[in-house]
Amino acid sequence: MMEYKEIAEIETCLFPETDKIDKEYILVSKAYKELFSRFFINKTGLDRLDARLMHKNYKAIKVSGDEEDDFYFAEDSLNLRFFCLRCIARVERLSKKDMEIMTSYLDKMDDADLKEKAKEVVLRTYKNVMVVNDKDPENIYSPRLTLMQEYNMSGASIPVLMRSIPSYSEDGELMDKDEETKRQQNLLSIKRQIEPILSKAIGCNVVIVLKMF
Repeated sequence: MMEYKEIAEIETCLFPETDKIDKEYILVSKAYKELFSRFFINKTGLDRLDARLMHKNYKAIKVSGDEEDDFYFAEDSLNLRFFCLRCIARVERLSKKDMEIMTSYLDKMDDADLKEKAKEVVLRTYKNVMVVNDKDPENIYSPRLTLMQEYNMSGASIPVLMRSIPSYSEDGELMDKDEETKRQQNLLSIKRQIEPILSKAIGCNVVIVLKMF
């Protein structure tokens, strides 16, 4: 599995400079992202769509560690089959006071008061911390896997990866080409339908980065 600094050198638009990524940074970023993930699921209900896709026999991609997006699934806290947050929590954007609160929470995660304070920090700051680039919201960015302009995202966006694979025979051939065309059309339709729904639910632009091969 890729390490933080390794993928940070590849996808520079989604990470701080590598000299800022130390053990404490990673731990605080993970703690922040976990709290945000609970908020995200509660607000959007994305877990219900994830369950419906599984019920309709869409195939999720198993995390192998071979690709950049495997890093995001492995590090994710949404705990879904088809979706994950395709970003880290950019906690270097927090104020000194908010960073101190998150660090204190990290040291005593079973402390109810500290957890509430950490949640308050997340709810107040996620529109800066979870987006691609809060200092350049109008600029357009693209992770390496996105080959179509439709999947590019503004600096003010929170990227969510959605991925599913076709059904192949034992010989590596598509089971049904017509069904595969329909599957791709359906996934594109889902992406376009849920982006505004997710964005409205959390009050921040959400972009679905779709990988379907």
